[in-house]
Amino acid sequence: MAAIEISESLKLGLLTRLLKMAYLEFCTNDEVELSEPSTSDKRSALRSVDRDRPPKVIGSWDWDIKADSITCDPEVALLFNADAKEAAQGLPISAFATAVHPDDLSRFNLAIDRTIRDGSAYSIVYRLVQADQSIKWVFAIGRGVMENGEVTRFPGTLIDVSEDEARRNRGMNFHP
Repeated sequence: MAAIEISESLKLGLLTRLLKMAYLEFCTNDEVELSEPSTSDKRSALRSVDRDRPPKVIGSWDWDIKADSITCDPEVALLFNADAKEAAQGLPISAFATAVHPDDLSRFNLAIDRTIRDGSAYSIVYRLVQADQSIKWVFAIGRGVMENGEVTRFPGTLIDVSEDEARRNRGMNFHP
């Protein structure tokens, strides 16, 4: 049986739809509890997400857990305030965790720990503090790769959802 060739644009379109579906699923998951008040209203999240606009995929990472070495695309390194050349060679997770917003760091660490413990899917939205102190919202998805019953690698993809979060925040009514 001959393999079916799929064009690059078709692959990208399919990937875009899958990522958007994953993000929408994340936004509607009632078990998910986020610390930021603006992200707790799931109905508002669904109204604010532009279902037809493709997500902005930043790039990917691959973490060799035993060596504590994360290699990633230059765009991912930039979002985490890491040097792109060093990140291409591999940096420890601590070099990336410093960019995670302090209010999101606990959830960030818990999600990573769960994936490393049992190889479960990794799916989380969190904030990154940029070098200029601005905030970027990202949706990170990944998975643990098991070898001989333990997670040894942790690859994933980072998606910029800052526009969706900004749109969601504008729709919320906050009362001090």
